[in-house]
Amino acid sequence: MRRIIEYIDNQNPLKATVVIILSIVLRGIFEGTFENARNLHFQVSLYKAFLFFFLHQFSFYFAAFLIITLVVAVLSKKSVFKAYNFVATFSFIITIPPLIDSLSGGGYVLKYIFSEEEFWATVFNFFNPFFDLSPVGITYGMRIEITLAIIGVFLYVLLTSKNLINSLIAGILTFFVLLFLGSVPYFFLSFFKISHAFAFKSYSLLYEDTQRYSILNLMVLTLVLCFITLLYDSKKAITLFTLRIQKLPFYISLGIVGFVLGYKISGHLWPHPFKNPFDYVALLGMVIALTLSHHFGVLINDINDYEIDKINGKKTSVNGGGLTLNEARVSAGVMFVLALAFYLSLNFDTFILGLATLGLAWIYSVEPLRTKRLYLLSTLTLASISVFCQFIGASLWMKEKTILLYPKDVVLATFLGVAFGFMVKDVEDYKGDKVFGVKTNYTVFGMKVGRIISGIFTGGVFFIIPIILGAPLNVKIWCWVLGLFAGYLASRERFYELPLWALFFLMLIPLAYTYLQRDIKVNFVLRKDNPYSELLGMFQIDREKAFRELNEYLSQDPCDFRFFNQKLLYFLYHFPDSVPEYYERVKGMCRVDDRTFLIMGAYYFRKGDFVSARDMGLKALKAGGVEALAFLEMVEDSLGNYKESYNYSKLARKYKANYRYVFTLINR
Repeated sequence: MRRIIEYIDNQNPLKATVVIILSIVLRGIFEGTFENARNLHFQVSLYKAFLFFFLHQFSFYFAAFLIITLVVAVLSKKSVFKAYNFVATFSFIITIPPLIDSLSGGGYVLKYIFSEEEFWATVFNFFNPFFDLSPVGITYGMRIEITLAIIGVFLYVLLTSKNLINSLIAGILTFFVLLFLGSVPYFFLSFFKISHAFAFKSYSLLYEDTQRYSILNLMVLTLVLCFITLLYDSKKAITLFTLRIQKLPFYISLGIVGFVLGYKISGHLWPHPFKNPFDYVALLGMVIALTLSHHFGVLINDINDYEIDKINGKKTSVNGGGLTLNEARVSAGVMFVLALAFYLSLNFDTFILGLATLGLAWIYSVEPLRTKRLYLLSTLTLASISVFCQFIGASLWMKEKTILLYPKDVVLATFLGVAFGFMVKDVEDYKGDKVFGVKTNYTVFGMKVGRIISGIFTGGVFFIIPIILGAPLNVKIWCWVLGLFAGYLASRERFYELPLWALFFLMLIPLAYTYLQRDIKVNFVLRKDNPYSELLGMFQIDREKAFRELNEYLSQDPCDFRFFNQKLLYFLYHFPDSVPEYYERVKGMCRVDDRTFLIMGAYYFRKGDFVSARDMGLKALKAGGVEALAFLEMVEDSLGNYKESYNYSKLARKYKANYRYVFTLINR
C-alpha cells in the first residue's frame, strides 16, 4: 500500500489532470445517456449542451476535486501536489453513479439542493439506505460514489499521517464539502431571499440556467484555488494576487464603463434589469474575468521580459518575485482557462470578445509578433486591449450588436488616450529596451528628447479626450489643468506611476459623469436569448405575447428543437387543425426528435385515430423517448390490446417514464 501511495504521490500533476478531464467527460456521457435526459449531450440546443458539458460539469467537478485536495493536504500534512495527485488518480469514481443507476432503470433527475428541507433531509438521511433521496436529486449511485470518496480520503489520510482523528475529520469534511457544492444554489437563494423559479428561470443577463449554475461554481473554484496557492507558498501566492495591482483598477474601470454604457443604451430592452440578483453576479463575474485576464497578461509579459527586466533591475513576478519560470507558465495557463470560463459563463458574445482580448495580450508580449518591441504598435496594442475591455462590459447588455453600436467617440477617446498616454511607461525599461532593440520614445529619440515627447503626448491626451467626448467647458478646463501636471510628470526621468494613475482617475470621474447625463439613443433590435423555461411560463400569462416571442426565436433558428416543439404544442392545444401542416413543414427541413413524434401521436389520439397514434408512439420510442412507453400503454389500452398495454406499463415504470407529461399531452 505504501508503494502505491508513493507511486501516486510522485506523479506529474499535469498528467494527473488528464485523468480528471477524462473522468468528467465519461461522467457526462453516462449521465446523459442513462439518467433523465436520455441524451448523450443532455440538451436539444447544441449551444446549451456545450455549456453544460464543458462549462457546468467541469466547473462543478474541478471545484469538488480541488476542495477535497485542500482537505487532504491540510489533514495529511502532504504537499498540495501530492494530495492533488491522489484525488486526480481516483477521480474516475464519478463515473459510477449513472452506471449503477442504469441497473435499476436509470432515468433519475439529478439536481442541486434548493431548499432548507432538502438540505436537512440529505444531512440526516444520506447514509440511511431505507430513505429514498431521489426526489431531492440524490440517487443510490451518487450515495455509493460519495461514500467511496469519504472512505478513500479517510484511508489516505490515515495511512499517510497515522492520525485517526485527522482521518475522521477528513472523511466528515469530504461529505460536507460535496454537500456544500450540491447546495450552492440553496445558499444563494437563502442569501437573497428569493424563489428558485425567479432566480434561475426569469430574465437575467445570464440568460440560461446553465450559465447561472456555472458562474457560481466558477466563483467557488476560484476561491479554492486562492487557498490552495496560499497553502503551496504564501509568498508566491501574494506575488500572484498582487501582479501590477496598481494597473488593475484601470482595466476594471474600463469594463465597468462599458457595462454602464451598455445598460444606458440597451437596458430598456430588458424586462426587469437588476431585479434578478444574477445581474449583479454577472457584473461580479465580469470583474473577475478582467482581473484574471490582466494577471495573465502581466505573467506572460514578465516571462518574456525576463532578461530585459534583469538588466533594468526591475522586480517582477519571475525576477525577484519568487516565481520560477515554470510556475509562472502554469499560473498563466490556469488564469487563461479560468478567464475564458468566466467569459463563456457570461454569454457567447462576451466569450468572443474576451478571447480576442487575451489574444491581444499574448501578441503584445510573445514572439513572433511581440508588438511591444515595435514603436507605436506597442501602445496601439494596449489601446486595443483597453477598447475591448469596454466592449466586454457592454456585451452583457448589447450582445452581438456591441461593436456596431458602442459609442464611437468613447472608442476614439480611449484608443488615443492609451496609445499616446501609455508611452511614458517605457522610461523605466530604457536600459534593457536599448540592449534588446525594443523601440520606444526613449530608445528611438534618446532619453532627453524622448522625455519631452512623452510629456507632450501624455499632457495632450488630457487635452484632447474631453474635446472628443464633448465635455462641458468647466470639465474641459479641469482636465486641461490635470494635463499640465501629467505632462510635467511624464517628462521626468523617473516614472511617477501612481501619481499619473491618480490624475487619470481624477479626469475620468467627471468625464464619465457628464457623458452619462446625455440622452444616448440608438435604433436596433436586440436578440433575446430567453430561457426556454421562462417562455413556458409566459404562455400562461400572455399567450399572444409568448407566441410572438416564440416566432422570433424560430425566425433566428427554425430548427431549434425546443421552440418548434413548443409551437407544435401551442397548435395542438389551441389550433389543432394547424398541427399536420406545421409538422410536415418542420419535418421537411429539420431533424425531428422523440418529442415531435409524441406531440403528433397526441394529435392523432385526440382525434380518435389510435392506429396513427401508435405509429407515432413507436417512432418516438425508436428515437429514444422513454415517455413513449407510457404513451403506448394508453394507446394500446384504447385499442383494447390489454396485454401489450400491460407490457408497456411495466417498461414505463421500470424506466421512469414521465406520465404527467403524457397525460398533459392527451388530456389538456
